[in-house]
Formats: sequence, C-alpha cells, structure tokens
Amino acid sequence: MDAHPRQAADRPDVPHRLTVQGVWRLLRRHGWSAQVPVRRALERDDEEIEVWKAKVWPQVKQPRRTWAPTSASRTRRGRG
Repeated sequence: MDAHPRQAADRPDVPHRLTVQGVWRLLRRHGWSAQVPVRRALERDDEEIEVWKAKVWPQVKQPRRTWAPTSASRTRRGRG
C-alpha cells in the first residue's frame, strides 16, 4: 500500500519543510516548551564577562558599513 504523498516520514529522499508554527505545534505535541532558565548559571562570572566585552568583543566584532550599494535583483550585485 502506497503512502499518501504528503506523508514523507518514512521517505528519506523527501525533505521535511515546516513553518515556524508547524515546528511549535510539533514540539508542544511532544511535551516540549520554550526553555527559559529559572535562575542564572552558577558558573557565571559577571566581572569576567565585562572584561571580555571590553577587550575581546571589539576585536571580534566587524565594523558596520556606513553605506553600500544595493540591488533588489538576486542575480545582479550592486555596483560599487
């Protein structure tokens, strides 16, 4: 007996495409929920975080481009 074309669960050659709402419903159906920590991690070191933000993050962060030519076309890039 052939499965309905929309039932691709047992067909690895068919990719599953779900909307955000579909993923949310699937997670809720299986008892999952949005995970929000009740309290802060015990290992958290606020002083070390501030040091990292002051010294490491500026080196890692890319500077923002102030202006760049744009194009609405997906196949043609902007000039510049």
